[in-house]
Amino acid sequence: MAGVVLNSNITALPNELLSMVFESYVASWETDVNAAWGELWKFLSTVGRVSTHWRDISHGTPLLWRNIFYGDSEEYCPKDEDLPIDIQTWLMRSSESPVRLWVLGLARVLELDDMLAPPAKNRVRDIHMYLDNDLAVPPPPSEQSAPIPPTVPLRTSWPALKHLSISVRQGIESARGLASLISKLSTIETLHLEGWPTEPFVPPADVPVLPHLRSIQLVNVYAFDCGMILSCFTAPRLRAISMMLISGEEEGLPATLTAASASNFAHIRELSLMGRLRAVILQSILRAAPCTRSLSLAFKDRQHSAFTHVDFLRVTATTPIDHIYVPALEVLRLDHQMFWVNPLMPIVQSRMDLPTVASLTKIGVPFEFEATYPEMLQPLMALGVDVVGWAPDSLPYFLDKRRRI
Repeated sequence: MAGVVLNSNITALPNELLSMVFESYVASWETDVNAAWGELWKFLSTVGRVSTHWRDISHGTPLLWRNIFYGDSEEYCPKDEDLPIDIQTWLMRSSESPVRLWVLGLARVLELDDMLAPPAKNRVRDIHMYLDNDLAVPPPPSEQSAPIPPTVPLRTSWPALKHLSISVRQGIESARGLASLISKLSTIETLHLEGWPTEPFVPPADVPVLPHLRSIQLVNVYAFDCGMILSCFTAPRLRAISMMLISGEEEGLPATLTAASASNFAHIRELSLMGRLRAVILQSILRAAPCTRSLSLAFKDRQHSAFTHVDFLRVTATTPIDHIYVPALEVLRLDHQMFWVNPLMPIVQSRMDLPTVASLTKIGVPFEFEATYPEMLQPLMALGVDVVGWAPDSLPYFLDKRRRI
């Protein structure tokens, strides 16, 4: 092609085009802090070391700096002369772009309110907190009996915040602290909580309203505490809930479905449950979520049969309406080591023949089963059901046989 020179020096390209290359690279990288935080630091550091030209271009690429990393760990936030060491430098390089905060360590989290003020605070859309200790500071030994107010991050409001993620290794401190935090975040649309309570989780007296919250994900939480967490707020627009339950023999979920918790389940459209799902817990949740259209179930191991748990989805003409589970269900996804097709057939058929419930239009089966036994899926397909391979979002966690939930 005339006028095109191959193998030319890339630095001869206009700075605007090189900036677009950086932006496209970062925009396609959905940053997972556990896997990519350090890698992104290495990338930024490498760009700064290649040449002054590259460094200048990177400094003038706002999207490259919109992920602000702030931590107290050399492992995740290494000191480097080519990388900013303070939030203000990140903010300057990111221009007026909306920013995401990735914060590691309780001490750094507690500094955010004092460090950022409007208009910089108004640019923050996402906050991801990774805490290696509790949100509560333990009292001195001589004052063990004295009540201490919870230490809660984000003491002030964040008017532009859309997503909040809190990952705590030892657990979230209490319903009191969680409600105090959430009450200041009325603009959030998605909420991710990882960890389990370290003290009795009593719902607060004053329940804040989150008018814009549409999705919540609870990871490594006992079923009992999922109900308690969901009772810490009211979200009239909540449509999707994902819960990854850790092991426990508690029977307490029905008791924890308070009025606030039940109202949060009432309008759910997408429900995802993973872990060791006991039948009583699963049925209690589905009872509270009658509008569910998409149900995803991932069972940890062979301790319980998946089909013992989902057989109650089958209906008959004599089944009372108030005894029908998730009558609006259209999509059912299952992931289990002992997956089999035959138990699903009567469930699908019964829901096709009954006008009071929606027909199942899609079945998700384990990817391995779809690849190994495609001929066994033909009976389901013959019923007019779309059968697809599926795996839960946290598949690597579930396939790791060395870990115990």
